[in-house]
Amino acid sequence: MAFRCSPHSFNAADNKTLRVIKWIGEGTTTPLEIIMTSIFIKSAIAAALLLALPTAAMATTGEFDNMCTQGLVLGTDVSTDCSVSTAIDGKTYCFGNEAGKTEFMKDPKANLAKAQEYYDSKHPM
Repeated sequence: MAFRCSPHSFNAADNKTLRVIKWIGEGTTTPLEIIMTSIFIKSAIAAALLLALPTAAMATTGEFDNMCTQGLVLGTDVSTDCSVSTAIDGKTYCFGNEAGKTEFMKDPKANLAKAQEYYDSKHPM
């Protein structure tokens, strides 16, 4: 069965005109159904994002108290939110930005040794 579609306008309570496509054929969709579906989908997406954000924040805990590992290589303490990170030997290392991570990854073994040496000297256990 072929479906035809025709544009219809729907005046909402706030006097804004919503452009709605009404499918004509088997099982028509009313403008109210389209609006309610849109609200439901937007609410579901918002809920999924709210549930995912705390989980992602808790999942990213890095070595050196979340300090920028490249900053430690250069002899500075730079706190990060660990949104830019990499895993080496099962441990997460944080960076202040992508440029720091790129520079660190040019020689990760040597840079990690430098970062550890600086961190140990400034942050004794």
